[in-house]
Amino acid sequence: MKRRTFLKGIAATPLLSKGSPINILLKGSKSIDKVLVLGMDGMEMSLLRRFTEDGSMPTFKRFMQNSGYSGPLQTTLPALSPVAWSSFITGCNPGRHGIFDFVARDAATVSPYLSTAITKEGSSFDLGNWRLPLSGGIEQARKEKALWEHLAASGVPNSFFRLPGNYPCQGAGGKALSGMGTPDLTGGYGSATIFLEREDNPFPDIKGSRVIVQQANNFSFEFSLEGPPNPYKVDSKALEVTVKINKDPSNSAIKLSIGDQTLILEEKQWTAWIPVHFSFIAGISGADGMVQCYVRSVHPKLEIYISPVLIDPLANSIPTSEPPAYAQELAKKIGRFNTLGLPADTKSLSSGLLSDEEYLVQAKSVLQENMNALDVELSEFSEGLLFFYFSSLDQNQHMLWRCFDSTHPLYDPNASPELKSAVKMFYVEMDNALARALAKVDSRTLVLVLSDHGFLPFTREFQLNTWLQQQGYLVLHDNAKDVSELSLLSDVDWSRTRAYALGFSGFYLNLKGREPHGIVEASKAGVLLRELSDKLAKTLDPETGLPVGRAVLATEAYNGSQLSKSPDIIMAYTPGVRVSDTSILGGFAETNFTPRTNKWSADHCMEPAKVPGVLISSHALSQSNPAIWDLAPTILAALGVGADAQSFDGRSLWV
Repeated sequence: MKRRTFLKGIAATPLLSKGSPINILLKGSKSIDKVLVLGMDGMEMSLLRRFTEDGSMPTFKRFMQNSGYSGPLQTTLPALSPVAWSSFITGCNPGRHGIFDFVARDAATVSPYLSTAITKEGSSFDLGNWRLPLSGGIEQARKEKALWEHLAASGVPNSFFRLPGNYPCQGAGGKALSGMGTPDLTGGYGSATIFLEREDNPFPDIKGSRVIVQQANNFSFEFSLEGPPNPYKVDSKALEVTVKINKDPSNSAIKLSIGDQTLILEEKQWTAWIPVHFSFIAGISGADGMVQCYVRSVHPKLEIYISPVLIDPLANSIPTSEPPAYAQELAKKIGRFNTLGLPADTKSLSSGLLSDEEYLVQAKSVLQENMNALDVELSEFSEGLLFFYFSSLDQNQHMLWRCFDSTHPLYDPNASPELKSAVKMFYVEMDNALARALAKVDSRTLVLVLSDHGFLPFTREFQLNTWLQQQGYLVLHDNAKDVSELSLLSDVDWSRTRAYALGFSGFYLNLKGREPHGIVEASKAGVLLRELSDKLAKTLDPETGLPVGRAVLATEAYNGSQLSKSPDIIMAYTPGVRVSDTSILGGFAETNFTPRTNKWSADHCMEPAKVPGVLISSHALSQSNPAIWDLAPTILAALGVGADAQSFDGRSLWV
């Protein structure tokens, strides 16, 4: 396909010059030759307005005052990032692109898996204790044509930086770096290690992370850091590298050796990314990862945090970009950077492995890496489309909303001023990002700032599986267990169960012919779904008196070829309420409603109209209730790319 040539004969006028106001000279004009999209996941309109009005975000204030459109953006049901960004990518509703939640379920086994990627079972050849993989891999689960495919077909260059749901990374006619959905080197989604100099384990029930306790041997310690499973071994035992630590007996310093890397570190010091190599078998290079370490204390007892083992972009042994060399080239320019799909270590803050202050340092480092990458991408942006994504607002509102909201049950009046202002600080940094972008583009550039959803406090949990059990729709086996140990996969009597829940927002009928032990006849499914929907609408939180939310039938929410993969009912929770963590993966609790005590204290998995996204455009757009699925056809129209209107559920906002 011949590369598209853009008209560049008219002198371009900068949108932002130092010390001058933003001046959109071509508002409403179609005379553009490139599009810049800043995706700021989770930007909340009410906070944006608060911080622009108090003078904290001057660039946004001027940009919004001079914008062609500035206002709310309809989000998807449910208002979850993989769902909403998939609608951005395709211009379609979930019934067509097939992403309905973070968590999907295999109907044949009723087992949960990450919704955005499908693991393909491959063939292998066993030789003694060794297993030689021959085929297989991971592929994207999203259906429908992606935005970059439309652009490439017309020869339009494009770049997508960390777009959620784009793993394994796809790209056409340009370059892309994978974002949300990218695993760590072990194939998981972020499992840290904490080393403690002590006899007992203070985190006996921790899940998803590793705690190592050890007593000193002449001020020395040694343990193994686990890496990926060995694909060449029949037992798939995890590969390991040795970690050695020597503690200075009189000073607050240590010598840390990981693999062939040795560092001298002081107390309270964070390291840069440390490369770690895991060897498979002789003659085969293995896998290259990296970790960050934090020395929490040296005396009287040693405590060290080691981040999840992430894919090393500089080594490039596992591609996280398209073309594969792009991640490596970027790492050479800005240094190694966090490659995990959700880069801030929210799991370690929730579990207590990191304190609020320690987490904030790590979250700031993620933002700084993104800012460095933004400068590089802007310097190389001259035509076509550049999409650049920030995760900082989303992840840090989840974790730190409770620190500034004095009405939140988890608010700590004694928290440090830095913690109380942390959410605002991240908004101010988004203002900085916009200023950097506007300084590099001109009036022939359509600039779009958008978020996929907003945010609200999260204070009450709903135990959906427990509710189904208490209402008689889900039946457990007679052999009693502690409720915290119950699981859909092992404790449900499917011969008497009519409905079950998996994921953040949906639940399913135990449908005959679809589920492995289905009992609900297809002819009776509609009546049962209405019954469930009506009962849920009347279910009130005994503490607040508020309804749990709306239960929406999938057939009324979606349409398209992937509708059969959807949950049968999707919950639109009342603001402040969300499904419990245990229910997401098929667990149970004692009661239907419980207070939210986890530091993950704000969310968006609620009534979509209450958590809309944000859309701000440098040029005039149609202002008739824009939706995130309108953005793909809008971008294509702005760049003069023709596409069949039947390819989208959205419509072009370009005027």
